[in-house]
Amino acid sequence: MDVNYQFITISAVSDFSDIDNLDYLGAYSKAHKDHGDRDFETDVANTLNIRTAHRAELWELVDFLEK
Repeated sequence: MDVNYQFITISAVSDFSDIDNLDYLGAYSKAHKDHGDRDFETDVANTLNIRTAHRAELWELVDFLEK
């Protein structure tokens, strides 16, 4: 696929009211548990400084099928 970005980010919640309560620090801590010298605030600032948001979408699951 010919795209001008290298990664995507996905957040999933069970209810729209939970979207403001995502635990980014908890996820970060789990992802970097073996890298104790990492700093969440610094990494977030660095990420925001170098990335460009190309698109944002909000989807709602309206139905699903079980096998």
